[in-house]
Amino acid sequence: MDKRLLILKAFQLTLPRAAAAGWLFALLTSNFNRIAIYDLGITAVVITSLLGLYHFLSPFQVIYGRIADRIPIFGLHRTPCVMIGMTVSAIAVATLPYIVVPMSQTPNEFLGVTFPYITYIAAFIVLVIFGIGFAGAGANHLALVAEVIPERSRGLVTALIWTMLIVGMIVSLQFIRHYMPVYDEQTMRELYLLSIPVVAITTLLGLIGVDKPRTAESAAVSDSKLDAEEHASLKDFAVDVASNSTVRNFFAFIFLFMFGYSLQDNILEVFGAEVLAPASRDTRDLHPQ
Repeated sequence: MDKRLLILKAFQLTLPRAAAAGWLFALLTSNFNRIAIYDLGITAVVITSLLGLYHFLSPFQVIYGRIADRIPIFGLHRTPCVMIGMTVSAIAVATLPYIVVPMSQTPNEFLGVTFPYITYIAAFIVLVIFGIGFAGAGANHLALVAEVIPERSRGLVTALIWTMLIVGMIVSLQFIRHYMPVYDEQTMRELYLLSIPVVAITTLLGLIGVDKPRTAESAAVSDSKLDAEEHASLKDFAVDVASNSTVRNFFAFIFLFMFGYSLQDNILEVFGAEVLAPASRDTRDLHPQ
């Protein structure tokens, strides 16, 4: 692959993570989390549990990967799944302001229906949908990287993608801070609705021209390879992983890293709000009209 074309594709592939995923995570972990717990007074364990749901939906990556391998859409295997997954996740996030405010109110009413904990159930469903969409998009995005980037450059491109994710979160946080410096219900709704065009446009820009339709010959080779791989059982896979010390150590490292990161990430914003603005807590209207 031409070096200039490789650089272009590498930076293009960072867009779904840097702009789309970075925006969504900035909203969820640094804005929604703080507003729901600090400004609206919802129990922290409820919000942090909801935000952690997407981790438990990671197995959907396997399902989405199999669907993408087997069923092309308009001749493409990866682009449609990434686009659909990210858009579904953005729509789910855009609905959260319409759910979180009723969660803090009594009686618990949502869409004209009054029922104990109905908004909690709605929030659970919405964040499950977010997790499923995000899992599908993430799996196929990384698969797309593996398919279009030469093997010797994949490590560098993957590192670039995660670096740009962090940059994207920082830029998104600055925009969010200036757009809504103080919690306001209407402004929050407008801000979260921006998720749909922001995520859809940046994801599309990151995918245009990257995923090429497979020829009949390459599709036949791919299908035969998949058929051969599927003869291996889950038990065989588990035995292979358990017997490999390098894999075990890597799994332990990733588990501890994600566990510690998730713990601090969910409480840091709320703790900062309490420390930096303690005086305003008593006078703030928790449910502005």
